[in-house]
Amino acid sequence: MNPIQAVPDPRQTLKAIAWAVIAGVCLVAMNASMRVALQTLDPLVGQFFRYGFGLLLALPFMLSGRVSWLRPNNLAGHLQRGLAQTIAITLFNLALKHLPLADAVAIMFTVPIFVLLGAALFLRERVAANRWLAAGVGLAGVLIVLWPKLAGTGSLTWSLVMLGSVPFWAATFLITKTSPGPMAPKPSSPGRTCRSRR
Repeated sequence: MNPIQAVPDPRQTLKAIAWAVIAGVCLVAMNASMRVALQTLDPLVGQFFRYGFGLLLALPFMLSGRVSWLRPNNLAGHLQRGLAQTIAITLFNLALKHLPLADAVAIMFTVPIFVLLGAALFLRERVAANRWLAAGVGLAGVLIVLWPKLAGTGSLTWSLVMLGSVPFWAATFLITKTSPGPMAPKPSSPGRTCRSRR
């Protein structure tokens, strides 16, 4: 059967965009604080504390018993995504200690490009020409950032380590997209996004 495409609610779309913007601001703040912390911490120790504090914040909700809808329905997908994200964050933290934050952020802008490539190659999704053009412009911007290092005037090694984390970040998105079952809230949960049914 052909998938039935749900019609998105514009209000829900705007709400999702707002949450994405808030998440982006929080992510920038987290990366900036990690950049400062890694000046005195080993990257792996910093990674441990990052996830440790995250667990402490989540524990009250987990122990309350009111978030059963967060229980994963696709454990294999969660394990695959967790492995990809662990590799990504490890490489990211190792490189972040040695790179200016601006360079690190610029390199991370290639994540959507890798997601686009993965969607076209592995998910067989049709990608419009304007999106390929945008991806090319973004890649050119990253090359501009990396060029001084390629010319021997910067830390090429750590830039490549940071770049090496990008495919694993992209893999986390692609694994979520291709998961055969819900990896997040169950259909009855609040904040459910529209998705295709197979």
